[in-house]
Amino acid sequence: EQAKVIPTGAYIYDIQFVGSHEIKVSGVVWQKYLKSDLNYPATLTNKYLNDNYKNKGILFPGGRIADLSPKDTLDILLDNHPATLYRWNFDMDIGQKMSYSLYPFGKSEITIPFWSADLDDNTLLIPDLTSYKQIYPTNMPGLDSHFTIKGWNLLSSYFSYSYDSYLCSFGNMDIHGINHFPELMFNISISRKFVDILICKIVPLMVILTLLFTLIFIRKKEDGFNNVIGCSGLFFVLVLDHINLRETVLSEGIMYIEFCYF
Repeated sequence: EQAKVIPTGAYIYDIQFVGSHEIKVSGVVWQKYLKSDLNYPATLTNKYLNDNYKNKGILFPGGRIADLSPKDTLDILLDNHPATLYRWNFDMDIGQKMSYSLYPFGKSEITIPFWSADLDDNTLLIPDLTSYKQIYPTNMPGLDSHFTIKGWNLLSSYFSYSYDSYLCSFGNMDIHGINHFPELMFNISISRKFVDILICKIVPLMVILTLLFTLIFIRKKEDGFNNVIGCSGLFFVLVLDHINLRETVLSEGIMYIEFCYF
């Protein structure tokens, strides 16, 4: 059976990092359907679903939904034909694959995957690009004009597809493209703001380095033990600061900034 497409869009109000590899997202999503009580050309009915479709809505694979509530419905045009627009507000937490190997520098990508509410109907989500005034990635389509992410610079936003192969059929071998599943993704490219991190982490290191260098010029033998105690105290401060850094970032490998501690 040929898959039918569902024009789908998203508008993000807010994103907050609640952990090194988890974000909290708030926004609105929408879908467009033909009206069920009208006669359309076969080219449309073979392409789009009508509003009698029972499984409207979107799934966020890997996301923990805090709220997904109907917002409203509107009469619109779809390919210059009468159609119905359905919108939902959502709040959720979702994990992200973030690389911290270049911390505090480097770029990263926030990805929000969309699935159709019913995989068994062989439906395919397509980005509703006509709903955006600007679709060039650096114009940030799909993001609120006041949108910011604390500690990050925004670079671009765009839709893409991830063609994943799943090791199961979800119980139905007839699902369209199960071994090459086209998963619609909304992506936000970001780069880290590193000035604050350098001030918080590098300045204390430079102060301790200066103090250790100063101790070299203290040559009195009777002060040797005090010098050892002073050095031990400074290294203890470094150990605590390093532990705090690892607990904050939760990186799985060695980060760039850690070479300063070494």
